[in-house]
Amino acid sequence: MNSPFHFAVGSGIWAVDVPAEKLVTVSRTEVDMPTTAPAELLRAALADPIGLNVPLRRAFTPDDRVAVVLDDRIPHLHELLAELLAEVQAGGVPLSAVTVIVPPTSSEDWVDDLPDDLADIHAEIHNPTDPKRLAFLGTSPGGRKIYLNRTLVEADVIIVLGGRRFGAWGGFEGAESALFPALSNAETLGGVSTTASRREEAEAVAFQLGTPFFVQVIEGAGDAVGEIVAGIGAATANGAKRQKAHWRWRVAEKADLVIVAAGGSGRVGENEFTAAVLNGRQCLAPGGRLVILTDATDAVVSAAVPWGDPEHVFIGSGWGEESLDTFGVIPLGSVKELGRLVAAAERVVVLPDAYKMSVQVGGERGV
Repeated sequence: MNSPFHFAVGSGIWAVDVPAEKLVTVSRTEVDMPTTAPAELLRAALADPIGLNVPLRRAFTPDDRVAVVLDDRIPHLHELLAELLAEVQAGGVPLSAVTVIVPPTSSEDWVDDLPDDLADIHAEIHNPTDPKRLAFLGTSPGGRKIYLNRTLVEADVIIVLGGRRFGAWGGFEGAESALFPALSNAETLGGVSTTASRREEAEAVAFQLGTPFFVQVIEGAGDAVGEIVAGIGAATANGAKRQKAHWRWRVAEKADLVIVAAGGSGRVGENEFTAAVLNGRQCLAPGGRLVILTDATDAVVSAAVPWGDPEHVFIGSGWGEESLDTFGVIPLGSVKELGRLVAAAERVVVLPDAYKMSVQVGGERGV
């Protein structure tokens, strides 16, 4: 990672220079990045999916009802969705038999940017509070009654098009978790469970649904797509493995100044923001300063703020003074102010795309 670094802050871009002698090494095992377009990556993954002996288009019958569960935070969303729907139509299924389901945290804004030939696709925002839009699926290994989106439960074929990520508090997000708890009822969404129990329940729910087909988008730097893993069965474990390969990073040592990028063109919500901040805290030496740079709104900050002692936290953002005062953090008003922090620091860690990472500091292990 070479300086200068460029960060999205509020509605602008800050270019930050960090002297090489101050910069702590942040590295990973070398990963080959694709030179092909995201749609071509998806086309290749669908032609030879893990766990199937045939291309995805050969898995349909013309009278199938298809539910596509969409993660609207993935990069190149419209390009990838259009390619996936073309594969479904190539299998003889008309678009009138396809419903695209997004989680309750989403909007339908993405529909407006679809190609004209897909503009009439039926889209459904999951409503976890409407009993008419929920169906009883069964019981989890822990005895919990599972209620899921009715369209999902009644579909003949389920396809999940979503991103692979690390969870803010450990484990992985994406794949089975895009089905459960994301598309469950309000009681389940508001409950508390451990990372291990969530994973166990999500895997059990996917099994009860039949054989969902997972398209796992592993992000590259910025808006790039690093890899796409598609298929059934072992495909989800393979997706987790490839996520580690791309985004488990090693930080050589802790530093007295840590700069994290906690933004990403509208793809950062509360979980992603928290993950970015926690990665930054892990790299911070005692008494050090944490700088958070974001283009996200202040809605990404939960009631339990993730940064610890606010007296050592600086935020560059488009947030209003009232929010910054409430959080008790120190606002950064310009890139010059950030430059003064860099000048005063002895060692600096910079984490671009911090919300995507799992950080290992020296001998400390991450996810």
